[in-house]
Amino acid sequence: MLLMFKNRMARNMDNVKKAGRRETQAFTTGGPGLTIVSPDGRSGAAHFIVESPNFPFGIGDVDIASGQEQAIELQAQGKYIIDNITIWAPARIEPGAALLTLRTLDQKRGGGLLLVENADLGRLAEKNAIQDFPIRLGEWQEAPYLYAQVSPQGIGTVRVQIYGRILSLADHHARSSYRDRLR
Repeated sequence: MLLMFKNRMARNMDNVKKAGRRETQAFTTGGPGLTIVSPDGRSGAAHFIVESPNFPFGIGDVDIASGQEQAIELQAQGKYIIDNITIWAPARIEPGAALLTLRTLDQKRGGGLLLVENADLGRLAEKNAIQDFPIRLGEWQEAPYLYAQVSPQGIGTVRVQIYGRILSLADHHARSSYRDRLR
């Protein structure tokens, strides 16, 4: 079995070398959850990707009564690609006309990439309501946090879950904030 896996992986790597293009191409290596993507659009290097379609690598609770920016910590702590963001209410809420915006950086540092803009949280007042936001960027990210900004017009807490693919598991600044690095 291991020999089959090695042969298949070597064959896929040969295909990657022959392709020689700068855009991303995915080659499955023989099992769910592991994919080789090469070449990377930025560095040209091959990456092993761990896909976790049923497990979020970032979870955070956002208070919709607060008007302040709130950080959502990501467990990836390396390079990752965000595929989907799910927002739901674990308990009854009164969202009113609350709107949620989700970014890769806080507003003080420019806001980064806009992932979700002005998502209407009014639908989450219904029982078992979920909102899904597919992300079509396809670019890898390294931010250890995402930042949520809510217009404070409701009462309650919503849960934000981030699903995607992990490109590299380690970050040389593990569990640190970009704010700490700038000091």
